[in-house]
Amino acid sequence: MAPFRIYQLATASTGQPAAARSAADAVSPPKRWLRPLVYLLLATSGLGLCQCQPASTSDSAAAPTTPTDAPKLETAEATPIPKFDTESPILRQLALLPAAERAVAPATMRRYQLLTRRFWLAHYSTDFLLKEAKTPPANLPVFAQQMALMQGHWRVLRDGISQTQGLPPTMADHVRRMQQAGEIQHNALSDLQADVASQRPLGLDATTLAAQPQVEKLLAPLRRKPGPINMRIH
Repeated sequence: MAPFRIYQLATASTGQPAAARSAADAVSPPKRWLRPLVYLLLATSGLGLCQCQPASTSDSAAAPTTPTDAPKLETAEATPIPKFDTESPILRQLALLPAAERAVAPATMRRYQLLTRRFWLAHYSTDFLLKEAKTPPANLPVFAQQMALMQGHWRVLRDGISQTQGLPPTMADHVRRMQQAGEIQHNALSDLQADVASQRPLGLDATTLAAQPQVEKLLAPLRRKPGPINMRIH
């Protein structure tokens, strides 16, 4: 009877038969051995995911940087040729003409006025460039283009004078003075153009420099203050 009571107590305390406990104990050791392996596999797979994750955009592509000592490109501005008054010199020269010459044929008067206008435009512009050349121009290529433009004006004037024949005496004297003054200024621009082409400092040679005062002497009679006249510019 005593063994039977012990068996009953064992059953009551554990709530399951001894045979069942034996079966459970037989199964449980393999389960406890697998747990560390599962943990290891999970940890390994997590590490692989971390390693395979792409790097952030900020790390993979660095933002471009601008060097602080990068050179700055600056464009030098050229001094434009001013717009000169050419109507006043024409009126002044017309007033200097004798009354008989002011009554010439309209075609002759138009030709004289055209030559006068071209001369004073080229003269004023060339005089401006010669003064600019005394100090190094801010933009030498543009300055060279301006000189070439003025040389074109002088060539047109020279061609126009060569085709003008049969002017009255006073008109012819005016045209002669303008032609000679134009030749001196044309030579001065040629000196400067040669300096630019040879990359030399700008300056006039001795002969051209000595001829410059002649320009004012030639034009002085055309700048006299005349009396009032009533004429229309063509």
